[in-house]
Amino acid sequence: MKEGWKKSHLIDVCTKITDGSHFSPKTITTGYPYITVRDVVEDNIDFVNCKHISKTDYNDLVKNGCQPEKGDVLFSKDGTVGKVTVIDYEKEFVVLSSLAIIRPNKSIIDSYFLSYILKSPFFLSEAIGRKTGVAIRRIVLKNLKTINIPLPPLPEQKRIVAIFDEAFAGIKKAIANTEKNLKNAQELYSNKLKFIFKKDGQGWQKSTIGELCTLMTGGTPSKGKKQYFDGGKIPWLVSGDIHKQNIFECDGRITQEGYDNSSAKYLPVNSVMIALNGQGKTRGTVAMLRMKATCNQSLVSINPNNSDKILPEYIYTNLKIRYEDIRKITGDSGNDRRGLNMPLIRKMSITFPQSINDQKNIVDLEKQLSNKIYKFIEVQQLKQQNLNELKQSLLQKAFSSELTSNPDKSLKEAAV
Repeated sequence: MKEGWKKSHLIDVCTKITDGSHFSPKTITTGYPYITVRDVVEDNIDFVNCKHISKTDYNDLVKNGCQPEKGDVLFSKDGTVGKVTVIDYEKEFVVLSSLAIIRPNKSIIDSYFLSYILKSPFFLSEAIGRKTGVAIRRIVLKNLKTINIPLPPLPEQKRIVAIFDEAFAGIKKAIANTEKNLKNAQELYSNKLKFIFKKDGQGWQKSTIGELCTLMTGGTPSKGKKQYFDGGKIPWLVSGDIHKQNIFECDGRITQEGYDNSSAKYLPVNSVMIALNGQGKTRGTVAMLRMKATCNQSLVSINPNNSDKILPEYIYTNLKIRYEDIRKITGDSGNDRRGLNMPLIRKMSITFPQSINDQKNIVDLEKQLSNKIYKFIEVQQLKQQNLNELKQSLLQKAFSSELTSNPDKSLKEAAV
């Protein structure tokens, strides 16, 4: 270790290490902020969307030591471990037990230097390795207190903090630029194709999915009967398979007996699959079925009645571009858990060129644009990965006393 540096237990450089409330008070619409792990966002506390409690409950929790003070550092020790924020302001609020309140001894350690230590790879590795519990894994305070940390003199701490502040500001700006580039590219892709699909007039026709196609769904054999699944050879799709875009294989299998005793049925090969429900972004996602398969009730097959009139690939491309709009036809914002259903899908309008060749050209155009946008996204995501890895590298170097005063070169290389 560098001359002048030493190692100390976390508790030895702090005047207090405690945590927030171990019970959840009743929340109200307005009142005193009650902060949990989810409210710590990008090193700050989201006071706008946090929960609130009454004055009586607030006062009780203040008496129990659940109120951070200016200069304290919060560290998430339950759930998502490693969220950190410095309280550099005066504000009346209390925290839940998932957040540790760490009060540094200002004559020994700088609050911001401590916050960077808490974010560092070595500290997080130590902290996570000390998790206890079975149902809910968490870091108990006694284990947190005994983690060894590097401790340079205060002037060196402030020098390192200044370097970090400058470097991380640059990294944050570079990441914001990549996110802006991603958003702009995705909007350009979407707007270009939406313009094409909104065409009408001569040579174009408007209809509904129900008028043009036959819809089919499936079912789930009784999970209580192993003979319906064990050793099964019949491909059986579930909602998660929809993200493959072109489905040539799946993990799910059912037996012939399971097939015979459920609503599962074979779906037309080369039909369009759409997810009625599912977690996250699944609902409204579409894919092309390229294999002989069955499915459960969370998916619907859309198969043109006449492929000389409209191509399944055209339907897939059209619905793929309309993903956000499709999620909203349930009458919600597109973000809650209400599902689609077959009547809603049948009523969906679709505009298409009467020429099959024109449909093929649109499908090909979408593929070309998709390939370009995906390559661009990969590049931007790699940049973000490099920038985030640079942050960890700087933290690691700092606390092994290897950090120089000029990290600009590394920052520029990561952002290229």
